[in-house]
Amino acid sequence: MRLYTASFAVNPRRVKIYLVEKGLADAVEQVKLNMLEGEHRTPEFRTKNPLGKLPVLELDDGRILTESSAITTYLEALHPDPPLWGGTDPWRRAKVLEAERLAELGLLYPAGIAFQHTSPFFAKRMTQSADAADGARKQFAKFVHRFDGILASGQPWLAGDEFSMADISAICAVDFGAAAGCAPPAEDGHFAAWLERVRERPSCQIKKKTSK
Repeated sequence: MRLYTASFAVNPRRVKIYLVEKGLADAVEQVKLNMLEGEHRTPEFRTKNPLGKLPVLELDDGRILTESSAITTYLEALHPDPPLWGGTDPWRRAKVLEAERLAELGLLYPAGIAFQHTSPFFAKRMTQSADAADGARKQFAKFVHRFDGILASGQPWLAGDEFSMADISAICAVDFGAAAGCAPPAEDGHFAAWLERVRERPSCQIKKKTSK
């Protein structure tokens, strides 16, 4: 089993955190591609994913999965413990799916929009708009506030009492969005406390660059 990934991209990071939380980081071969050099868009790689996107999971028999949710759902079926997609309880599973979807649409998506409209990397690839970036930041803050209200009930994690894929997607969105000015509002204290809890997990810590 081989995972095609990248060092800094947000969706590959979701899968990498999942693997660490599952204790599978050493069990799945990880092949890092250099996205800045376009290694994910070569004709060879497009035979695995025609969209030229990461991550991609290639099974030993050659079958391919191309979306982070699909990849982690597949691995969850093979390795159900600890449950990160809610386990077998219908309500628990539904709440994880609900929270993860909110994190994806309300945090990851606007963070991506803000990044596209502010990053020099996209300056020559699209028409950037300061208004679009500002609107995305407001949408991001709106969903942070929504999660803050959910956490106000006393539950430690976004989908309940157990850490899940919802928390993984959300922390990736927060870290990714920071580069584009998507910041959790200071008044959302419950979300800030959640963020501190997430930062305590080794899988979710960001390695700091050291100067030579």
